[in-house]
Amino acid sequence: IWLGAWDPSVMLGASANLPRAVLMELLLLPAELLFCDRALPLGDVRLWQIASNTLHQACVLVFSFLLSDASSGTESLCLHVLAQWLRALRLSFQWLPSGNEREPLRALGNYASRLASFTEVAPAEAAEVAQQLARWVRCDTELVPVLRPMLDRLLPLAASP
Repeated sequence: IWLGAWDPSVMLGASANLPRAVLMELLLLPAELLFCDRALPLGDVRLWQIASNTLHQACVLVFSFLLSDASSGTESLCLHVLAQWLRALRLSFQWLPSGNEREPLRALGNYASRLASFTEVAPAEAAEVAQQLARWVRCDTELVPVLRPMLDRLLPLAASP
């Protein structure tokens, strides 16, 4: 990821025979490593920018994989990985001065109905995703179609005993 050479399509295409849970863990690594002090070349701004850009370029494919029809039975893990990706994407904009903060949210918007259905199956992990989404600023137009259906499903659950 630090060299800009990480590409999830290689992993997802070549490793399609790996169990889905293993692929999820492999997708989780870049998002966790991007802001891990032990894995990060702290003094090299150029490497931060390359890694951040790599993450942004990969998010469309990652969102597609996480929220695909094949995710049945792994919704909670998918939502956990998604929350970590949203966190890393949001934080990485400090290293991408010309980055468009709305693009990842627009990509996620393509899966709003799928995300809403995952929310019903795994509400705790969906709350984690909703929390990450709520931290994005200046993106209300892109957030509302994704976040509102999730909150509509989560808030009645919070009121029930």
